[in-house]
Amino acid sequence: MGGLMLSISWPSETLGRSIKFITSMRGNQFSASWRQATWLNPIYFGQIEMNESYKSYVSVLGRLLLALMFILSGFGKLTDIQGTAGFIASGGLPAPAVLAVVVGLFELLGGLTLVVGFQVRWAGLALALFTVAASVVFHAYWGAPAEQKFVTQLLFMKNMSVAGGMLLVSALGAGPLSVDARLQSR
Repeated sequence: MGGLMLSISWPSETLGRSIKFITSMRGNQFSASWRQATWLNPIYFGQIEMNESYKSYVSVLGRLLLALMFILSGFGKLTDIQGTAGFIASGGLPAPAVLAVVVGLFELLGGLTLVVGFQVRWAGLALALFTVAASVVFHAYWGAPAEQKFVTQLLFMKNMSVAGGMLLVSALGAGPLSVDARLQSR
């Protein structure tokens, strides 16, 4: 069974080389050690090396955390179509009841595809574009009243960060613990 290893390096001014602290865990055993690592770059200030097991589990956790917003939002829209339609209408969009259902399904299903890791490159791209568009329409802080500007800008920037995360998922894929990886290995 694979273990978890985390290696953190930083430069040592007095040695002219970097020092590397290595921890690893296999089963119930934990070990830690120090060793010298070669200084490869004079601008180098630190590096974290991660093994494949760590990357696998962290990619699942990252996908889950990114998807949670979409799953909860989609479910909320689908369980309150009338309220969601009213909010959509306030943005000046046509057919608010239809859009409420479509957007609710899109968010819910898009979030679920992220969790299981199915077609995440396309889902990440679609969710990123959707998030940017929704932010411009519903969180346009540049036109918000002064008393709402701070919170509206905060929501807009949070959504831009989520869109950035979705673009990373789109670029990097789901990782080894995913339906995509399982289908690719066949």
